[in-house]
Amino acid sequence: RRSGGGNSMKAYRLPALGTPSAFADAPDPKPGPTEVVVEVQGAGICASDLHMQSPAYPVNEIMKTWPMPMTLGHEVAGKIVELGSDVVGWEVGDLVVAGAGPGCRTCWQCTHGNSAACQFAGLEFLGVGRDGGLASHVAIPEDNLLDRMGLPPEIAAPLPDAGATAYHAIKAAHGALNAGEPVLVIGTGGVGSFAVGILKAITNCRVIAIDAREEGLELARRMGADDVLLAGPDNLTQVLDITGGALCCAVIDCAGAPVTVDLASALTRPSGEIVLVGMSGGAVKVGPGHVNPGVRAHFPFGSNRRDLVDLLTLIRDGKVTPVVETFPFDDVVAAYGRLAAGEVVGRAVALFD
Repeated sequence: RRSGGGNSMKAYRLPALGTPSAFADAPDPKPGPTEVVVEVQGAGICASDLHMQSPAYPVNEIMKTWPMPMTLGHEVAGKIVELGSDVVGWEVGDLVVAGAGPGCRTCWQCTHGNSAACQFAGLEFLGVGRDGGLASHVAIPEDNLLDRMGLPPEIAAPLPDAGATAYHAIKAAHGALNAGEPVLVIGTGGVGSFAVGILKAITNCRVIAIDAREEGLELARRMGADDVLLAGPDNLTQVLDITGGALCCAVIDCAGAPVTVDLASALTRPSGEIVLVGMSGGAVKVGPGHVNPGVRAHFPFGSNRRDLVDLLTLIRDGKVTPVVETFPFDDVVAAYGRLAAGEVVGRAVALFD
């Protein structure tokens, strides 16, 4: 909410990489020629924001150029309240969600609809290299906007990252997702729970989910998992017991730890797919003695605009029902605390008055 002076607003800001975030005044955003100002109605709360606050966060040369302090929040749903001079196709009052940008627009990947693989656009999006949506208002490039198809802000807000990342990961393995075959999702937090729901919506696979928390298993059940297992040393034999000895056509590893990558490698059938979504130090080794013949490993990152459009459509049509936990914007500090403690079920979203 904007302060009484009219020139600043309350925002949740990162003073510098590797330091704790806090509420602070931030300048009211002004749109550039091809930007709009959005009144934020909902903003996702993501673990990557916690990572940027850690003293151990790896800072590269690009990140050193980011303007600080920086408002966090890279998942945003809201209403357009101001247009830049050159904006075309949007009107004040439009309800939007901020998704992935178009990349550089000129390389082969971008011109063929895969801007997530652009090697030239650099690492900059809302809340990562520019001010994000944990504030009452945010300036957003028009190319990042999508109509949110009538979805409420608490449902639309987490889709650009958690939801679309899961959708993009499943697309990477889609060629192996045959009807009736088992597919394994490891880690059913914000991203993994979306993966379970999307797999049930667009495939006829048997979906098995593993998580370290009972709450994560209950969430996987709510999203439609056929079988759930508590993470532990017997997961390999437990999965094989469930499948009658059959290996999985694909494993979507949303944890990405060394132990989960080893499990994924052991459980993926010949010519199956391992999709490494989580980033917790695990790495897939491809070759004799590491995986079955023909296994392909993917390390997808982020998503494309098409992924978000497809996901918005699935949710609008009732094919996927996200599970979210909402917090008032003023309680963002407590929300991040619950997230750090592993207490959030589904995806956390800050809502604004």
